[in-house]
Amino acid sequence: MKEKNEKKYLPLYETIYHCISCDKKYQTTSTYVRDNLINNCSNCNIFYTGSLASEVKTGMVEKFHQRSQKVKMKNKIT
Repeated sequence: MKEKNEKKYLPLYETIYHCISCDKKYQTTSTYVRDNLINNCSNCNIFYTGSLASEVKTGMVEKFHQRSQKVKMKNKIT
């Protein structure tokens, strides 16, 4: 007679992910035993917050205006 084929899953452990930049800790379950360090979490990553993107855009616009003013000044002088 056949035995029951039960799936054997890996055991789950409580792990803590520690963000280096903002010192926030996240507790979750994983099959990996050791605690993990992460560089950027969702609170400090620029793709989630969007804070750096606006600063970069304004910087690019300012650079464009500065370059266009330099070109206008050169055209006025010659």
